[in-house]
Amino acid sequence: MERFSIHSVDSTFLDLDAWPEAITTGLSKDDQRTFTARKTAIGMLVNGDSRSKIKKETLVDRKSVLEFFKDCLKTHPDGRIYGERYLNGTVYVDCGAGLCGLFSRAA
Repeated sequence: MERFSIHSVDSTFLDLDAWPEAITTGLSKDDQRTFTARKTAIGMLVNGDSRSKIKKETLVDRKSVLEFFKDCLKTHPDGRIYGERYLNGTVYVDCGAGLCGLFSRAA
């Protein structure tokens, strides 16, 4: 199995401001904190911060931050990457699909 490296990622995916945003309304305070920690950890990873600094500041360990980052780059059914949407453990279904709201993402 090939080892994942952030340096192998297309630079267009490193622009986190261009990632699809997560809908976080309706998340509990604990879930909001978890989402924010994950998002911050990925930002720190992309900015080149050490994994020990990421762990210290966000409590997200080095293995998890890389897994979250890889998962965020997976293709969403809408054709874009998941981006931030992967980090909150839920998937937002747009009203245009006939359904609205937040649904738990199957593990």
